[in-house]
Amino acid sequence: MPDTSGVYAYAELSGLHGLAITQTWMYVGKARSLSARLARHQVHLEKNRLLRDWLHRPGERQLYYAEVELDMLDQVERDLISQLQPRCNRMRYAQHSL
Repeated sequence: MPDTSGVYAYAELSGLHGLAITQTWMYVGKARSLSARLARHQVHLEKNRLLRDWLHRPGERQLYYAEVELDMLDQVERDLISQLQPRCNRMRYAQHSL
């Protein structure tokens, strides 16, 4: 994981015959340092109860990330939460903000 600013998203995958056929967005976050932030998403360190419970359960997961300039982090995170409606985010944006 790069030590740069960006956004990231966890997805839960369901599969058939070894291939992912659906994904459910579970969490979207932002960070000034992706590598440092993602290191804190370990079950024993996670403070978000919904995300901690999901990370603790067995299952197929996928982590996506994109490098984003610091001045755009908040906007990109809001856009992604608004569009993806991840299940474990405490804060969801009802409508897309421009």
